[in-house]
This record gives sequence, structure tokens and C-alpha cells, in this order.
Amino acid sequence: MFIGAFNKKNNFCEKEWVYKKWGLQYAFDAQIFGDVADNIVRLLGDKTTYTVEDAYKYFHLTYNAYQIDYKQFYNYCHTYSPKLFDISQPTISDDRDIEILAEDAGKFFAYLKDGQYTDEKALALVIDNGFLRDMTGSTSDDNLILVIGTLDGTMINSMKVLLHPNIPEIEYALDFFRQHS
Repeated sequence: MFIGAFNKKNNFCEKEWVYKKWGLQYAFDAQIFGDVADNIVRLLGDKTTYTVEDAYKYFHLTYNAYQIDYKQFYNYCHTYSPKLFDISQPTISDDRDIEILAEDAGKFFAYLKDGQYTDEKALALVIDNGFLRDMTGSTSDDNLILVIGTLDGTMINSMKVLLHPNIPEIEYALDFFRQHS
């Protein structure tokens, strides 16, 4: 297992935080990281710094990710059961409404507070679980929901998978973007 979440403004790297807090060290697989890095460079070009737009393009081209409204998080968690919902009403009003952000690590991410967006804007992406199942063999019924945060609308400040079991290739992509943003 490997976790690539980070927030540069808060000087937070989840793999380092887990080690400091609990003494757990995620195993780093250089082969997977290298394959992911090669794929990113092949799709986006060899750059020193990648932008939010670059990251979106990578996840869209590689995993068929598409953008969703961050406030509508719970309307996109599952695709196996159709539902009718009022898109004018948000399903979350604060980051703490999302289970993974309610945990300790959540204090390092702040995209929405009291119904208002914070200074860090969120680009939320969803990847269909059926696509992940076909590509990675995942057995989860959950879609993968990933958020990319930016303070200036261009540069990546943070990235975190909000929903889904660990998909190594996606977590290593987050780590790559951490190192190149």
C-alpha cells in the first residue's frame, strides 16, 4: 500500500505524516512509480512543473476521469444504482462531511467550510468503478473520487483520493505530481 496525498501550503505529505504519527512506513515500489512517471511524461511531455490542467488531462486520458461539483460529492460515490437528485442542493456543506476528511488527516485539507469555498479551489474528479475494475482488477463498488487543489487556479497545491480503496498507479501519480508541481 502507498498513499500519495499531499498539501504543499500546509507542508503535508501523507506518507511522511503517517510515519511520524504512527511509525508506519509505506513500501515504495520504484517500478510502479517509474511506469507511472513514464506514462505521465509520454502523455504530457517532459516538464519540470505540471499544472492543474496537466493533472486533469492525465487522469482524463488515462482513467476517463471527468469533473464533478465538489459540493455534490455523494451523488457520484456509486454508479451501480441510479438515483434522482436535486443538483441545486449540495450533498456536503463542509469538508468534514466527507468521511476521509473527518479523520485526523482532514485538517490538512480545506476546500469547503460552512458552505463556502476556501482560498484553495477544488477540482474534483470521478473515475467510474467499472473502468477501474476493467483496468486494475479492483473489486470495489465505489467510484474513485480525487480532488486537486489550487490556490491560484493554475499550480497544484494539493491532491487527495477522497473515496476508493488504494489503487497504486493513482497514488503514485499523486506522488509524481507532488514532486513536479
